[in-house]
Amino acid sequence: MGASYPSTWTNPSGVIAEHSRRLASYPRPCRSLEGVAIGLPLPPQVRLRLEVDELVLRSWRENDASKIAAAYQDDPEIPRRTGFAFEMTEEQAAGYIAKRHDGWRAGSTLAFGIFDASDRLLGSVSLLEIHRYELEAEVGCWVARQARGHGVAARAVELIARFAADLGLARLTATVEISNVASQRVLERAGFIREELVPKNRQLHGQWIDEYLYTRAI
Repeated sequence: MGASYPSTWTNPSGVIAEHSRRLASYPRPCRSLEGVAIGLPLPPQVRLRLEVDELVLRSWRENDASKIAAAYQDDPEIPRRTGFAFEMTEEQAAGYIAKRHDGWRAGSTLAFGIFDASDRLLGSVSLLEIHRYELEAEVGCWVARQARGHGVAARAVELIARFAADLGLARLTATVEISNVASQRVLERAGFIREELVPKNRQLHGQWIDEYLYTRAI
């Protein structure tokens, strides 16, 4: 199930334990007509900080917009793989942050920036499409150019997977473009198993792409 890393949650007043208790006592909802289940009750994002070795995972702040825009402008591979705008502006990055905050409040998204000890942006890792009914979520991750090749993605994915388990989730999924071998290796190092090829699974910049579906029980 991947490597084991020493880590800490910054968890004032037992935030994680309290939300785990709430989840255990929360009734599972009926599906909506669209088949979408209600998200989880999530910890307050301003009080949550995850750490492993020298990596820090924290929720996005408004002043991170310039860092996100710089990462996207520096490396076209990030927007090409994620589907966000090439040459992202600070205004677009601010909209990205606002959308992630909205998802956190709705209980459907847990989005973290990945930073080093000096608060330099290394990337992003998120739990997306959180479903309380199925107790599962999708993992998304990108890493800035200068941070690649140092195990940042693998450690961040492992850390958020163990945090998802603490929240009461039971299964994680991820989809990866078939040509993205590096991300496939990250998931496999983090204990994900390749399940199947999904043709034309996602549209990126006007083109349909084939992806592999990965899963991990937690």
